[in-house]
Amino acid sequence: MLACTTGACYIVGMQESGAAMSDLSRRSALLDEIVDGRTDLVFEFVSAGYPASETDDGGVSLLQWCAYYGDVSAMKFLLGQGATMESLGSDLGLNGACFHGHWRLCQFLIECGADVNRPLADTGETP
Repeated sequence: MLACTTGACYIVGMQESGAAMSDLSRRSALLDEIVDGRTDLVFEFVSAGYPASETDDGGVSLLQWCAYYGDVSAMKFLLGQGATMESLGSDLGLNGACFHGHWRLCQFLIECGADVNRPLADTGETP
């Protein structure tokens, strides 16, 4: 079933044609929604028994997607469930967080040990 609000539609209940989705289909549907910005679904994803350290088909971790969208609460949840900060790279994603203007995420990453003076390898820029 789809639920629509302010121009956006979301899958609700993860049902397919009245029958429960297969485990693989459910995993894929949840991951697709998370990749599209529904980082609130990481709670459901992990509750369904999937690992907090899961990656999508492109090798991007749930933690990386939450960082990309600036969802600190989802990141804290994933870290508490076994995900690790290493998936964010050597700067813990601080440069990306700064670029996207996610100030709460910047603060969180600095508290986790991100080095504000670490330059990007290709440009030498610092956050």
